[in-house]
Order: sequence, then structure tokens, then C-alpha cells
Amino acid sequence: MGRLLPVVRHTMIDLFAWGTPVERERRTRIKLCVAAYCYEYLDQPVLTDAQFDALANLSDPSIITGRHDDWWRNNFQPFTGSWIHSHPELAQLGKYARRCSSVK
Repeated sequence: MGRLLPVVRHTMIDLFAWGTPVERERRTRIKLCVAAYCYEYLDQPVLTDAQFDALANLSDPSIITGRHDDWWRNNFQPFTGSWIHSHPELAQLGKYARRCSSVK
């Protein structure tokens, strides 16, 4: 008799989950940085205030992503986007934000 394989049960939520907690946190931080930059510097919001607030509340500064973690922990505030002014890679973020927001 052959070896039996374990039964793996998935729920619908499991089938559509993307990434590890670190990957999801990185993506959240990138989205928040782009949205804050577009709002603060370009006067071109890419998210509504409600969308920004909901996304900001998902961010977990205790997660180590390997990039600017200390800066995020010390500067990020979920109730405002003004923290973007002290971003360590502001020029690079600006180039990316302009591409994402279609502002030339």
C-alpha cells in the first residue's frame, strides 16, 4: 500500500492571501509613502482620506522589513502624512510617486 499524503484544508481566504507578513508590511509602507508624497508635495491625492486612514491603521512598525525600519518606527504617524517630509530617500520616492500618480 502506498504512502498516504496529508489532507490540506484551505479556506477561501487562504487561497487569496498574498505574501508573508514582512512582504505585506513592505507593500503597505510603500503605498503609504507614495500616497503621502502625492498629497504633501504634488497636491494630487491618490487615495481618499478614508482609504489612507484604513491603510495607515494596517501598518505595524514593529515588523522588521529590512529597509528604513528605525525611521518608520520613529517618524510614521497613522493620522497624518506630514512624516513624509523626513523620508530618507525623498528624491527617489518623488520620482516613483510622479510615475504612479501620472503627474508629469
